Amino acid sequence: MTSYDLEVKEDLTAIIFNAQKNAARSKQVALGVSEVGNECDLRIAYKMAGVPPTSNSPDPWPSIVGTSIHSWMEAAVNDYQNIHSVAEWLTELEVAPSPLVAGHTDLYHTPRRLVLDWKFPSPDNLRKMREEGPSLQYQVQVQLYGLGHVNAGRKVERVGIVALGRQGWLKDMYVWTTEFNREMAEKALQRVYDIGSWMLKKELPESDRWDLVSRTPSRLCGWCPWFDSQAAAPTSKGCPGHKR
Repeated sequence: MTSYDLEVKEDLTAIIFNAQKNAARSKQVALGVSEVGNECDLRIAYKMAGVPPTSNSPDPWPSIVGTSIHSWMEAAVNDYQNIHSVAEWLTELEVAPSPLVAGHTDLYHTPRRLVLDWKFPSPDNLRKMREEGPSLQYQVQVQLYGLGHVNAGRKVERVGIVALGRQGWLKDMYVWTTEFNREMAEKALQRVYDIGSWMLKKELPESDRWDLVSRTPSRLCGWCPWFDSQAAAPTSKGCPGHKR
């Protein structure tokens, strides 16, 4: 690219970052359903305490692509139902597994009493999902969605995930479903309450003793909103992640 081209690239990159930063999803303050199953207590504690994310933000493009496909799929489902005069699928319903945690479900199939969540992973992550099944975080997420629907008065028999690679073909679609497990959902919520109770005892965030919170460093730390590669230990400014 020429210097002119690079200037255009810089302008467009700034526009994309600005849009993502100001998106409603990015401004969400309350703990979301998709976050409850994260294995790192510290990440959940940061979100519950309202600690501002570090400025070292990862590239937002994969998230933008995923969000855009979600919107396309919602329109596709509803258009199909309008054309064929059916109303089996309910899209983008807000649910509340508990007063502390809320979220939106992608699909609820009324006849099957089935809750589904879209995932649009990279080819490598789709392959891993096929080989190992959905991560525990994903499994907790859909069980919580199921509980949210039950709380709203809908019957739920199964929950699941539909994964379509961001690159690839429809024939590679991976569908995973399992029985609704209320106990699993409630156990995940209890963990959140326990983390909150522990934080109060340690007077967090006022004491700034984030180094006392249990954490689970992994290869995904770089994608955490509170990842700070310059930090020596977890503080209100961020966490060093898997490096320390």
